[in-house]
Amino acid sequence: MTTSCRLYENPDFQEMAGGVLRPGGYRITEEGMRLAGISENAMILDVGCGLGSTLAHLEKVFDIRGIGIDVSKAILVRGRNLHPELDLREGAGEELEFQSLSFDGVLMECTLSLFRNQPEALHEAYCVLKHGGKLIVSDFYLRDPDDSLILQEKKRRVEVLEDKLAEIRSKAREQIIDPADENVHDHNHDNDCGSHDHDHDHDHDHGHENGSCGCSDGIVPIGSCINGAFLKEDLLKIVEETGYNVVSWMDKTRELGEFTAEIIMNYGSMEKFWESVLPEGQDASKHMEDMAKVKLGYFLLVAEKA
Repeated sequence: MTTSCRLYENPDFQEMAGGVLRPGGYRITEEGMRLAGISENAMILDVGCGLGSTLAHLEKVFDIRGIGIDVSKAILVRGRNLHPELDLREGAGEELEFQSLSFDGVLMECTLSLFRNQPEALHEAYCVLKHGGKLIVSDFYLRDPDDSLILQEKKRRVEVLEDKLAEIRSKAREQIIDPADENVHDHNHDNDCGSHDHDHDHDHDHGHENGSCGCSDGIVPIGSCINGAFLKEDLLKIVEETGYNVVSWMDKTRELGEFTAEIIMNYGSMEKFWESVLPEGQDASKHMEDMAKVKLGYFLLVAEKA
């Protein structure tokens, strides 16, 4: 079976996960919604919505309204067929095509790690959130930051993130608007969220669209989007420097273990799973050796737009 490493587009993986391609399924999502205090009729943006299964579930359980965006045209075609009642659009997290102050909550579940420009994705979410709106993120993180290999990567990542944050702040200062003016128009974001003309000739560097893995540079040379796993302190730093107040960070590594067990039950072993989903020519056993070099965890983060 030949496929890219975009696991979210793999039909076998989709079938196994029931359309919810992440550890914890709806349980972590619902916990995040409750921690965020999302109320009925709230407007929610799901960044990386996939088939739209999460939005459909949230509309039923929490009585919210929602819009989902995803970069995968193939996934969106399937999602619109499965959920014709939902508003599912093509779009990237680093370039949100919405007015400022549009949403009460933004979801990024197992998607933030896919972006090359993660600071820009967090900044874009900040801009489209209403004041007091909540960001809900669940994703992979690295649990062993004392490893020398990880420390080397940590130093490199911090430098990259700081450069990108500085670039975002510089653009915001150049295009700043009056924060008291609530009559903002499309992409004239409030406070430090300068206007965006979204000229597609610019190098936005969307990791999804790079033709290989579509994920952040990784600690080990593996063809998987797990490469984008965060260091906890680095993620919290960039979230806070973007302008959010962290409401909650919760370790959900147990749910990652349960998800792994489910994969093994369905495929027989993790090696057989990787043999099934890795692109042709990649060695599943070598992939597993690389994976063993890091200790992966899973987390739930809730933050509030200050």
